[in-house]
Amino acid sequence: MIIDAKTTLEVVIQAAAINYKCALDTFKPWPTNSYAKNLVITERNLSFHFARAFAACIGGSVAFMEQQFSVPGKPRKLRLDVYAASPIIAVAMETKTFFDTTEAPGVLNDLDRVSCGSAQQQRQRHPTLLPGEVRGLVLVETWKDPVRSWWELGAASPHAQAFDPRCTATLDGYRRSGWTFSEIEIGTFSHPTGQVSSTPQVCWWLYAYSPPL
Repeated sequence: MIIDAKTTLEVVIQAAAINYKCALDTFKPWPTNSYAKNLVITERNLSFHFARAFAACIGGSVAFMEQQFSVPGKPRKLRLDVYAASPIIAVAMETKTFFDTTEAPGVLNDLDRVSCGSAQQQRQRHPTLLPGEVRGLVLVETWKDPVRSWWELGAASPHAQAFDPRCTATLDGYRRSGWTFSEIEIGTFSHPTGQVSSTPQVCWWLYAYSPPL
C-alpha cells in the first residue's frame, strides 16, 4: 500500500522506468545519423512516461507539460517540463539527457529551477486539489557510466576530475541539503541500424528530488 508522499513518488518513478524499458524493448527511437553515437532520445519522452505513470498510480491526479513560472528580477517567463499534482503529492519536474561532462551545469540549473518557488506558483492554479507535499524532481537519462558514477558519488566518484569542480561541489551541496539522489538501470540496448557502433550500451535513469518545499 502506498502510504506517504515520498514512497508514492518512488513508486511512480519505478513504474515510469518499467514502462520506458518496455517501450525501448519494442521500439528503437534513437536517430540514425552521426549524432546517434550517443543513442540520443529527446527528453520529452522522459516527461511523457513520468506523467503517464503519475496518472496511472495516483487517483485524482493531473499532469501538464510546459507550465510557465516566473523568477523575481527575470522578465522572461520560464517553463517547467512537467507539473503533476494529486491529493498525496505535487511535483515540479525537469528532464534532461546527459551525455557529456560539459552538460553538468544545465542539469544543476534544473535542480534550482524545480526548487526556486516554481512548484508553489503552480500550486496556486489548483486551489481545490490540495497535495500533502510539494517536491521538486529532476529526471535524467544517460548512457555514460562516468555520468552515472558522478551523479551517485559526487566528489567521491573516480570520474569526478572530468567534471568542473564547481559543479561537483554544487551537486554535493544539494545532497547535503536533503535531496535524495538515486538511479535505475533501464536496460542494455544496441543501435538497430548498424550505421553506428552496435556495441550494447546501458541506459540509466538518474533522478533527484527535493525535501518537501
